[in-house]
Amino acid sequence: MRFVIATTLAVSLGAGSALAQSSEISLGWYEDNWEATTFPSGDGGWNCSVDSRADNFPSSDGAWVFVFPEYLQFSPNSGLPIDGTGTVTVDNYSPIELQVYDGQVGFVSEADDLQLLRELAFGEVMTIAVWPQSRPNAVVEYVYSLNGFREGYLRIAAECRFDPSPVVDVPPALPGGQAQPESSGGSSLFGRNKN
Repeated sequence: MRFVIATTLAVSLGAGSALAQSSEISLGWYEDNWEATTFPSGDGGWNCSVDSRADNFPSSDGAWVFVFPEYLQFSPNSGLPIDGTGTVTVDNYSPIELQVYDGQVGFVSEADDLQLLRELAFGEVMTIAVWPQSRPNAVVEYVYSLNGFREGYLRIAAECRFDPSPVVDVPPALPGGQAQPESSGGSSLFGRNKN
């Protein structure tokens, strides 16, 4: 599913694309950092994301990060190293490995998605670092303010009708891997019980 959305998004954000100009709907900007959007999915429905550009790159590069209800996608306009690897770090939490696909998009593993989304909702700054495996000293860092992320995420939850509480109501695991205490019961993003 990630690849389908990534491909749809890449096509819809293409330069001069009529689709990008006519079908993506802004749901609002939050703290001038994060834009909540909705756009058509391939199955006739709608997808939602909350999006931001890196603070330390010119707008012509884009350096976009898109956060969907259950995961983050990193897609800078300049592309990524084909043999790239990287990390996503929020504040002082442990870095999470970024997996690069075809030099176009980066994701964290599905096992790390919920932890990362919680860090975004409770954090202040996210840094994405990428480098070619063949040149680990050639690191490029993208820095994002998280001011407004939580509000944007709540807005897409209302628009696309998913439960944001597993992300915005449960603090992330503490640095060093210790888990924060979780409340019992509850539901996942799409209403399935955790128990």
